Amino acid sequence: MFRFEHIEYLWALASLPLLGIFIYLADRYRKQALERLADYNLIERLGPKLSVRKLNIRWLLIFFGLAFLIVGWANPQWGTRQQKVKRESADIFYALDISKSMWAEDTRPSRLERAKQLIIRMADGFKGERQGFIIFAAESYLALPLTFDYAAVELLASSANPNQASTQGTSLKSVIEKAEESFQEGDNRSRLLVILSDGEDHEASALELAKEANERGLTICTVGIGTENGSSVPLPMDQGGGYLKDRQTGQIVNSKLNVDMLKQLASAGGGVYFPLGNPDEMVDLLKKLIERLEKQEFEEAIFTEYESYFQYFLAFGLLLIAVEFFLGDRAKSAWKEFSYTESK
Repeated sequence: MFRFEHIEYLWALASLPLLGIFIYLADRYRKQALERLADYNLIERLGPKLSVRKLNIRWLLIFFGLAFLIVGWANPQWGTRQQKVKRESADIFYALDISKSMWAEDTRPSRLERAKQLIIRMADGFKGERQGFIIFAAESYLALPLTFDYAAVELLASSANPNQASTQGTSLKSVIEKAEESFQEGDNRSRLLVILSDGEDHEASALELAKEANERGLTICTVGIGTENGSSVPLPMDQGGGYLKDRQTGQIVNSKLNVDMLKQLASAGGGVYFPLGNPDEMVDLLKKLIERLEKQEFEEAIFTEYESYFQYFLAFGLLLIAVEFFLGDRAKSAWKEFSYTESK
């Protein structure tokens, strides 16, 4: 495998044609100046005889010497070397509620947007851990398996919306089931599930499942998104606009944060309930929780190193320029002239 460490430096190669044009114009200007001084053929006979061939070779040496120096400056690299590194890691799944109630604006700009911002902040704060992403409403969907690609977590979180759910509602039980089946079987790393929801779930079985999952090694934390006073749920224009209404009564729904449900779920799952607050403080608290979890040390061949060969290009470039310096431009070299004088 081949690459340049500083490929942007190769733009300097574009200056070499400009240097050639400058040299050509300078040579023409010199000849014109000599012609104005006297007859050019006379000056050539009176002055030292120059070798056009040597002049051309000298310029070629300068050009290629500079080219090799620029390529060396960009540091060409070949080959890869992978090393197994040992590290400790916990596995984290973020589960984002994408039910329509998350469009409520009792937290600005909306519950959904605040939850997205928090996930993006957490993904950036836990770069030493493997992270995955689940979206859920009445059903749960694995949006991203566990990975060290934190940019992918941020990208998927930023694009999540209720239109991705085929069935509306809120099923916290399905989230726990989806998280458990998404962890790699036989992997003993600490497992953490962070659920971001307004908690509008009426499945009592979710609490029992959270307790069982915790016994199997899964720690569940919940983040309450919204307020206990609640608010109506505005619908986007592609959903017809207006506000979300109850299908049975036709009344506008007032969606409230179910704090008790989320607290009970976190308690059953051996984790902590977090009210929506400062993202940095929440990340710090989660870090402390993760540090208390038993992490597993594992080997991973992810460290890749390129071998640099800039020194060879720099050395060859300097050699070409040194040869140009000693070559001379007369038809007879300085060494031959010296030898001829000594023989006399």
